[in-house]
Formats: sequence, C-alpha cells, structure tokens
Amino acid sequence: MNARIPAVVAIDAGQTGMKVRVRTDASVGEALLPGVRTDQPVLPQIGLAARQIADEFDLDIRHLAAGVSGLTDGETTPAAVAALVRSAGAAHAVVAHDATTS
Repeated sequence: MNARIPAVVAIDAGQTGMKVRVRTDASVGEALLPGVRTDQPVLPQIGLAARQIADEFDLDIRHLAAGVSGLTDGETTPAAVAALVRSAGAAHAVVAHDATTS
C-alpha cells in the first residue's frame, strides 16, 4: 500500500459549485465539485467533498481551509469544526463564511 501524499486543501464552497485547490510538495491542482445546499448543514458537505478529493487523489490532508456559503454561527462550534476535521481526515481545519473569503 502506498503512503498518501501530504496536502493542503482549500475549498471555496458556493451554492453553484465548489472550487477546490490542492497543494502538495510536488504540485498544485484544482477541481470543481457541485455546490453546497444551504437548506442542509454545510460543514458535513465540506467534509464529504474533502474526503472525496483525498480518496480520488490519494491525499493525506494536513490542512483544510474552507470559505463556505450559508455557514451559520451554530455550525462553527468547536465540536462542529472537530467533526469536520474527522470527516475530512484532516489534521487541521479553518472555516469562514464565503463573504469573508471571496
């Protein structure tokens, strides 16, 4: 079994699409995914997207940063962010509303 590639992943998650940028020691890549549904909790959707990218490209996500449309104060509790880190398989995560990051 090959070791996963250490990576930093940044996600700009809007309602029309998610722009994902991945940086490893060797390269930088981008991917587009479907947008977040703001009628549902958004952090689990970010975790799922990060896990999808990690599995598709055999990545070990060390750092995950996400600017997210529809992010609410209730979703940014320490427990919610910790759940995001676990679901994404990341070592660290930073999240903000996309109005802050766009």
